[in-house]
Amino acid sequence: MKTRQYLTEAEQQALDATCPQLLNSKVARSNHPADTHRFRASLINESRRILSASKSEGRSATKSELAAVDGIHKLIENVDLQLEADKLVQDGDGVTPATRIFTNQQKVARTRSDHELAGLTPGHFMKAMLLGTDDPALRNALSEGSDAGGGYSVPSVVTEGFIDALRAQSVCIKAGAGTAILNSMKTTIATIASDPVPAWRAENAAVTESAPTFGSVVLQARSLAVLVKVSRELVEDSINIEAMLQACLAGALAGELDRVALMGSGTAPEPRGIFNTSGIGSASMGTNGAVINSFDELVAAALAIASNNGAANGAVMAPREYFKLGAMQDATYQPLNRPRVLDDVPFHVTTAMPTTMTQGTSSVASAIIVGDWTKLVFGIRSDLRIELLRETFAGNLQYGFLAHLRADVAVTQPGLFHRTIGITPT
Repeated sequence: MKTRQYLTEAEQQALDATCPQLLNSKVARSNHPADTHRFRASLINESRRILSASKSEGRSATKSELAAVDGIHKLIENVDLQLEADKLVQDGDGVTPATRIFTNQQKVARTRSDHELAGLTPGHFMKAMLLGTDDPALRNALSEGSDAGGGYSVPSVVTEGFIDALRAQSVCIKAGAGTAILNSMKTTIATIASDPVPAWRAENAAVTESAPTFGSVVLQARSLAVLVKVSRELVEDSINIEAMLQACLAGALAGELDRVALMGSGTAPEPRGIFNTSGIGSASMGTNGAVINSFDELVAAALAIASNNGAANGAVMAPREYFKLGAMQDATYQPLNRPRVLDDVPFHVTTAMPTTMTQGTSSVASAIIVGDWTKLVFGIRSDLRIELLRETFAGNLQYGFLAHLRADVAVTQPGLFHRTIGITPT
């Protein structure tokens, strides 16, 4: 069972010193599903034993003990991935979330109505973290997912549904971007930089060699965190607080993922977005920018993509540009219709596209990105961690929920995107 490949050196050393017999046991080495379940249960018990030992002795956990607990939680994550893979193989699917890229029409979460946590959301966990719960399944999940730092790991069956809720609010995913579920710190996606060229041949003549050029992009699990403050009265009295907490988290994270997908600088820890990716097409409205008064620029962008053997399937812009294009009129003051060549290029609107870019003397410029959005991929780890901050905002009778997700974004074929820059309001 390959369960230790993503541990840090400190975590490996701490585990070797703390529970060597468990890690070298028969159940740890076996790939049988029953043994995998036993190994997972043993890991949970070992984590509880380590934390209980320090509490019973009236002291704080040592660095070695904390490293061992963190290592155990990583092992549990890997075991869960194996259990999911085993279940899918038994069901005849054989494809796990970790080995596919989901289109915007596919859901990450699978139908598991018989699961004890089915139907729960991170909002339910957040409320239970603050007020407790009578639900035994939820209580057990909180107990198993707790760490030495006071945080909680949301189970994958719940996180998958949350990822789908997040994806539903992403403009880039609505435009067509894919989603890869990451099961390691770095995941490589193969791409084709250039196609092989076929050639006609005479009888008995040699075949002309023309190999494709393969490339790759790397998705790295980068840390993305958001802080949500809420009053105790609202948590206690609201009948829909669980749904609102989830919507708040998903909306905030989706908005930031859209921003970096479009405009990310690429300076660590921020991912590099389409706008700053080398190789995308680009056109300027002029030295100091200019108002967009026709669809010509969008037609030119679609042409540039078609010239690279692609097909534009969406344009993403700020609300200002969207309504400017919608308000255009012809010489008789009738609404200006889009050219037929843009019929398959829907317009998507997001405030993640800035309207404060600098173009010469203008500081209120914006951009429009046209592209084949299936060539944009979000990478998201299927683990969500939430911490409850009780003391930080106690003076206002508020509590803070710190949610932590790991994600990245990558462009697989830059030549199939085109940006028009320097668009000004006047």
